[in-house]
Amino acid sequence: MAENNIDTINQKVTNAVNELPESNQGGLPGIKELLAQLQTVIQADDSLQPEDKASALKQVQVLAETGKNAQVGENQKQAQTAIEALRSTIAELPKTTTLITSFNQVLPQIAEIFGVE
Repeated sequence: MAENNIDTINQKVTNAVNELPESNQGGLPGIKELLAQLQTVIQADDSLQPEDKASALKQVQVLAETGKNAQVGENQKQAQTAIEALRSTIAELPKTTTLITSFNQVLPQIAEIFGVE
């Protein structure tokens, strides 16, 4: 049952990410590309428990939905909360996982897009 739930959440995340505009920064990834990368890594990571994977995907969905207007104050607060939730999700994982490496590369870039820490 949990697998179907994750698949449903993953589809919602994909739909939300696909609604974002492509990066216009000359080869640099934008919010759409960064969130798609994050989604892929979360889906592929076997060290996350199903409920943690579902929770992490939901946070990516929040970031995708708020990414449409990243500089709006309320969206910045939601993004900050989602980023903090993602950071706490990986805090318990072994430091060698691909997920941690990707998070450490991608989350600061996402935070910068939203203008949050």
